[in-house]
Amino acid sequence: MLGYATHRYGVKPFGVVPFGARTNYNGANAFISEWETENADDTSSATKTIVLPLSANPVDIHVNWGDGSYSHITAYDQVDKSHEYATTGTKTIKIVGTLKGWAFSAAGDKIKLTFISQWGCFDLSASQIFHGCVELEVTASDAPTVSATYLYYCFNECRKMTNIGNAAGWDVSSAIIMRAFLRYCNVFNQDLSPLDISSVYNMVEMFLSSNALSTANYTSMLESWGAVGAHYVGAMAAHFGDATFTGTTLVTSAATATTADKLVDSGQDFTITGLNVQIGDAVWNTTTGAWALVEGVDNATTLSISVNIMSDTDGYKILQSAAAKAKAQWVIDGCVITDGGAAD
Repeated sequence: MLGYATHRYGVKPFGVVPFGARTNYNGANAFISEWETENADDTSSATKTIVLPLSANPVDIHVNWGDGSYSHITAYDQVDKSHEYATTGTKTIKIVGTLKGWAFSAAGDKIKLTFISQWGCFDLSASQIFHGCVELEVTASDAPTVSATYLYYCFNECRKMTNIGNAAGWDVSSAIIMRAFLRYCNVFNQDLSPLDISSVYNMVEMFLSSNALSTANYTSMLESWGAVGAHYVGAMAAHFGDATFTGTTLVTSAATATTADKLVDSGQDFTITGLNVQIGDAVWNTTTGAWALVEGVDNATTLSISVNIMSDTDGYKILQSAAAKAKAQWVIDGCVITDGGAAD
């Protein structure tokens, strides 16, 4: 007489491979993640349970729970998105199919998710996708699909995450809001310059308190993103935490007169025989925080600048790096940028 074992795909006789096990969970299209069932807070499920944070359709996924059990989930509210294990501990879950509608939103089993080793079929189709996943680290070398236009709070409070995977593979060209995208990601330090932010108009708090972002990485991002010429830039606000950029500071001084659209400093020689200031160099009013670009070297003590930002006794710096020039243009175009300033 045949014995029977119950799987989420139905009742199968012993010796017969359940349908779910026939799916290839080891290919490049598999979303592979690791979970720790005993990580718990006031929103978590029981210590032997994992609940996938599915919150919207369409969903059509095959799940390998890593313990010989499989599920075919076709709706975000299907009971099979919750799985109880026989033991507690570390569990590896592999998912293939159409994986949309995933969003922790600072609730559920957010602190049980510890690693993403492959993005595979994962589609960032919502906001607050990994919000609150304080134990999450990403070791993936690939990139997910990005179909959401609102990516706010995507990785908010992912305090152990240093990177998002292969940034060059992330297509965020349709995104318009990346508010708090990496806020409170305390150890995040990746060059995201490959991201196409040409449609983004809101990056408020994008890197707020994500103070591990290196000068080299932030400099690269300013140079790349500044060249994009985002058509929403006039309404943009961008927050880069305390990150600093390479400024290549030519001079730090103070203005000695007030003249419209001019920088006047009687103690300097801006000409080729002196500081050799170039058209296009960035001028940063260190007293008010305003920025301008050099439009002409009038004489040894006077520069024509693109915006009327200088008054008598105001401090200033002239910076020659591409990052400084990019930031200046962004600010001139109406973008409000918060960062740690020039590193030099």
